[in-house]
Amino acid sequence: MAGMILVGGMSRRMGKQKAMLQLGGSTILERVISSLSRVYPQDRIYLVTPRPAEVAWLGLGVIESEQYSVGPLAGLAEALKHSPDEHNVVVGCDMPFISSELLALFLAKLPGNLAVVPEVGGYLEPLCAAYSKQAVNLLAQELHSGQFGLQKAVRMLNPLILPEENIRLYDPFLRSFFNINTWDDFERARSLLAKL
Repeated sequence: MAGMILVGGMSRRMGKQKAMLQLGGSTILERVISSLSRVYPQDRIYLVTPRPAEVAWLGLGVIESEQYSVGPLAGLAEALKHSPDEHNVVVGCDMPFISSELLALFLAKLPGNLAVVPEVGGYLEPLCAAYSKQAVNLLAQELHSGQFGLQKAVRMLNPLILPEENIRLYDPFLRSFFNINTWDDFERARSLLAKL
């Protein structure tokens, strides 16, 4: 089993690398790593990024993604292609409140499926999900055909979809899916952290 953190977004709306913003005494990325380290040993956690030098200081395995500029589907495909393991949890670097219990649930449900993906508010959450390494071929086909939509590609995997009511048993307030894309999101994250 491996934990993959996608650290490749350009953070255009924020103007700086959001994963490195300080939140509660650690970076957002360190908070994501902490969640994964409750499920995986540190040597099974990998950072998938087009800029490996920026994350080298963390001392984790790094998978360099040269295609990441076309979007998160490329990052997901690269993560699975280079994963040393059959079963993988893949998360975004901008999700500071991921429930490790939820990640463990995804992995428990993965055998026999190409993917286990939560559905929240009627939308799939493919960047907080579990994938079989075998899914890489279908994802790569989408990329090679010029299709970069993550939702569509993940649906092609015929994933086991975990409905919101099941997710709430492990994460009642759905905080795992809170991601930071704007400065307003960052301020909301700071407020939320202060209440935890």
